[in-house]
This record gives sequence, C-alpha cells and structure tokens, in this order.
Amino acid sequence: MDRLYIRRNTAADAPTIIAGINAVCTEGGYFYTPHYIPTPAWEAALHNPQTVSDHLLLVAEVGKTLVGVARLFPLPGDSENGRVGELSIFVCPAFRGQKIGTALLQELLRQVATLEYTRVVLTVLSANQRAIRLYRKFGFVKEGRQQRDYALIGEQEEWVMARSVQHSDFTGVNYV
Repeated sequence: MDRLYIRRNTAADAPTIIAGINAVCTEGGYFYTPHYIPTPAWEAALHNPQTVSDHLLLVAEVGKTLVGVARLFPLPGDSENGRVGELSIFVCPAFRGQKIGTALLQELLRQVATLEYTRVVLTVLSANQRAIRLYRKFGFVKEGRQQRDYALIGEQEEWVMARSVQHSDFTGVNYV
C-alpha cells in the first residue's frame, strides 16, 4: 500500500466524500440510509468547511484515492457540562483491514483538543464487532443500547459508546 495521508477536507473533496458514503451505504449493514442525505451540518462541512470551525472532517487518502473519512460534529443540544462531539468513521471496502480506521480515529482524537470538546459519543450497530473493537481500543465504553428497525437492514441493536476527552490523552500517542 502506498503511504496513507490524513488531512482536513476541502470543498473540492465534497463529491468524492459523498461517493464514498454512497458506496458504503450500498453495502448495507453499516449506515442506516440507502445514500447520502444532506443535512445542514454535512452540507456546511462539505461545501464550506471554513465556516464551521467546530466541525472536523478528515479525509484519508492513498495516493490520490479517498480511502476513508472520519467526522466529528457538535452534538445538537450540547450539555451544560461541556461540548459533546458526535463521531463517525467509514473506510472504503477495498481498504479495510489495513489500519486506516485506526489512523483516522487517532488523528481525529488528536485534533479534538483544538475544538474544546469534553466528550465524544458515537453509535454503532452491535453486529459491527470490528468497529466496536476499534472504539474500545481508544477508550470508548458502551453506555447504552437500543433496538431500532431500519428500512434497509432490518431490526438491529445499536450501541451508544462514549469517552471523555482529556486533552493530554492524545499527545504523542500512537495506536497504529
């Protein structure tokens, strides 16, 4: 594999990121939607990233090929105890099993300190054991679960996982 490069997105990345999301959606079992659905947060982060300084969208590339994306957006209704960010990651199918998700999550957590989040949360399908192992490796713990019936993937148990952010946690740490 060529060298992996992780960077913040630019507006020029929007079509490629959307195509990556759509590719993972068509697999079923990872996302709860059949394709990218624009939301104000996603649209701003994709097309005008400079206007949303509290959103973090990282692109992983091998050569000029997008191989994965990690995002951290403010959770609506931040708690009074601090800012909470919602995390999600995807790695394109042909590049899974090469520690790209690990590298993305490590870099995202390293950059959390600049955004002043105090907590990071995520949801993951309980069947996605590979992702759950990754999140646990970085200190995320299961805080709850819920049954949901998704049109595309049927009834699934979804886990809520979270971790607190101590800004010194990620300095100089290498999980890869």
